Amino acid sequence: MLIGSALDPMGAGVIALAVQPLLRTGERIRAIVPEDYSQSRFHVVTQQRCICFDRRQNTIAAAFEVRTVVRAELAQDDLSHRADVECSTGSFVELRTQGPDDARILGTAVLRAGQEALHDVETLVPAESADRRADSMIASGPGRWSVVVTRDQVRARDVSRVLQALTPMLRNPLLARLCLESVVITVDGYDEVDQELWEIAEVRTFVQHLDLQFPYWFYFLDKEEPGLLAVVRGVLPVDFTADEIGERLTSWWVPSMKQVTQFAGLDDGDTDITDVMIQRSLSYLRRAPGEPVTPPLPAIAEPPDEPAPDDTPEPLDPVAVMGDLAGLLAGLPPARWPQQQNGLLVFFWSVLKEKGRLRQQTQVEHVRAVASLLALHKLRTLFRFQAFGEGEAEGTYSFPSADLVGAYPRAEPFWIGVHAGADATFDARIDTRDGTSWAVEALNDLADGQYDELVSALRRTLKENAFFVTLWMSGEQDAVYPVPDAVVSEVADGDLDGSLADAWDWLVDQGR
Repeated sequence: MLIGSALDPMGAGVIALAVQPLLRTGERIRAIVPEDYSQSRFHVVTQQRCICFDRRQNTIAAAFEVRTVVRAELAQDDLSHRADVECSTGSFVELRTQGPDDARILGTAVLRAGQEALHDVETLVPAESADRRADSMIASGPGRWSVVVTRDQVRARDVSRVLQALTPMLRNPLLARLCLESVVITVDGYDEVDQELWEIAEVRTFVQHLDLQFPYWFYFLDKEEPGLLAVVRGVLPVDFTADEIGERLTSWWVPSMKQVTQFAGLDDGDTDITDVMIQRSLSYLRRAPGEPVTPPLPAIAEPPDEPAPDDTPEPLDPVAVMGDLAGLLAGLPPARWPQQQNGLLVFFWSVLKEKGRLRQQTQVEHVRAVASLLALHKLRTLFRFQAFGEGEAEGTYSFPSADLVGAYPRAEPFWIGVHAGADATFDARIDTRDGTSWAVEALNDLADGQYDELVSALRRTLKENAFFVTLWMSGEQDAVYPVPDAVVSEVADGDLDGSLADAWDWLVDQGR
């Protein structure tokens, strides 16, 4: 820990103990410097902040984040010596001290803490994942990609936009392959500065911060351009030695280059592309102006397209889902595409069954299940009319209950009567002498009551978009259930017009 020249270790320890309870979790003190001779206020530098500690009030009077520090310079006026700190936010902070030595100690501590804060980052790792930007770059075809760093980004130490441009190359192996030595990086805004870019302190700090998160320069950067040299010299000390660049290459840059080479599928052993790239990297660093980089980069064939995985869901087995009731599907009024239409009913049945809405353990529950099948048939039929102009309209639709009353697995009249007798909402007469007409009427009444309940349950479970698209796709001869998410998104995100809009509006009002 650094301490001011007029502060003894014992006094610094007392201040550290007083400040400690006011610090964040994990915050560690790096320097303590008195503000003036009275030693009523102290500058306390941690790895996160520069704090002005008021000893009399035992409080933090002011503080700023050291991560934002751009530079610190010594200054003096009629009042005192000070360290003037410039922050990336555009603000300036005057840190007054009782002498030039303390100002130098304080400025050094703030800059060191700022550097330490910048190093607290994680390195990006090549890992295949979905990335729309990567897909867009691949679609644009092979070429050169340009990354421009502005002076404002440098001064703010904001590497996020540069990383945003580079990260897609680490998310798609084919894009990484296309971007081999095809990226050009430039830094704008320093044309009027006499120094080389790697000699400018703020540029060096920016590049060092960027390199900690993205060390893949020797794979991606064009070796016919000066950008790679600017990065290398910006990361290394200004007067670096052969040992220092050798250490950086072998422990950081070359392993990172090999990592991307492997990710891009270029380490197949046939082309020895890694060895060629290492030779080209050394040639780039050693060459005189105007000399070509050798050896030439071998032509790299694009990998063959792999067949897309078949993620089409297997058709649901009606018997496995519906049990004996599956035998009643054939007795329902025919649809345009019977297999797909019945597949829709089976899928809806599986959704409701999973949620515990359908049970068939008793004879009465079996009657209710038959009524549920009729309710789903009504939903299918009315939607077909709204969406495709086929089938029956809502005003003329009638349940095909007569075909589903009879011996098991149909609904048996006796158990319909038991269910209707227990249902306070059923007020039609039950007359077993009148054949089955009363049973058909009772089953109709039960199915009508089931309709709103089941539509509402399907909407809650599938969500509005998937519910609508599932019904809409039943008009396709090759419909599969459940409908893939990509198809749901494609239909739901499109413009709803014509019969599509009419069907949507109609469905929204059902089951309310």
